Amino acid sequence: MSRIIRGFDRSLRFRFIFAQTKEIVEEARIIHQTSTTATAAIGRLLTQAVIMGTELKGDKDSLTLTLQGNGPAGKLIAVADSHHHVKGYLEHPEIEIPSREDHKLDVGAFIGHQGVLSVVRDYGLKEPYQAKSPIVSGEIAEDFAYYYANSEQIPTFLVLGVLVDTDYSVKAAGGLLIQAMPGVKDEEFSDLEECVHNLPGFSNLLADLSMEDILSRYFAKMDFEVLAEDGASYHCDCSEEKVRRALKSIGNDELKSLQEENENTEVVCEFCNTKYSYTKEDLQIFMEERGTKE
Repeated sequence: MSRIIRGFDRSLRFRFIFAQTKEIVEEARIIHQTSTTATAAIGRLLTQAVIMGTELKGDKDSLTLTLQGNGPAGKLIAVADSHHHVKGYLEHPEIEIPSREDHKLDVGAFIGHQGVLSVVRDYGLKEPYQAKSPIVSGEIAEDFAYYYANSEQIPTFLVLGVLVDTDYSVKAAGGLLIQAMPGVKDEEFSDLEECVHNLPGFSNLLADLSMEDILSRYFAKMDFEVLAEDGASYHCDCSEEKVRRALKSIGNDELKSLQEENENTEVVCEFCNTKYSYTKEDLQIFMEERGTKE
């Protein structure tokens, strides 16, 4: 199971959320049969959803992150809940693009350097909270750092990394968010940024060091304290009951068309690829049940 740790530096100037998500991203890779670059892209977004999902408190609260850039990836979606479950989907998992000149995966070009980032928080109220922000690079961490700074007015350092092995499996994945607490001076946050930018690649650190050792490097000039630790996992909550309800909701005309066009109607969950199959007789029952309720 993947792991999340949260805490503060002892002077209470910064808080951090650190997620190790190797198992989550590997599960997504297997489900969606992603190319190497697609693995890195959906892995970063899933990791960000895990990090932001730690803010959810209610039993049915949920968070949905969407990236829609102008690159070949198309739309990417990650959904998290208050139980540290996350699931994700990307429109074109099969597409691969050349690496950058520095031999790193070109997630920015895959996502696109222009587009929209969307954050939807559903707390079970009448209307969910929704915010949008422009994609500034497509590298995902930079895009969400920009979102925090402009939409939430919080100075934020954010790094997301996915390291893909030679056999295309996920060797390491994770993310670290560090945010300034109210009252922290700009120069104090600048000192932290200078420290973290001088460190080697985050993905390699994830592969070589424990989470605690990585934190010691990022907080090299200050002590830190871990206050909470949780597990996290890839989990899709689709079910046969939910699919039935969805089919019944589309209306009898649409159900009749499906009944006439197909011997069996198959519904595939985009998050986990589970297949649900319904016969013409099943669809007839759905129409009759709709008629009874109406």
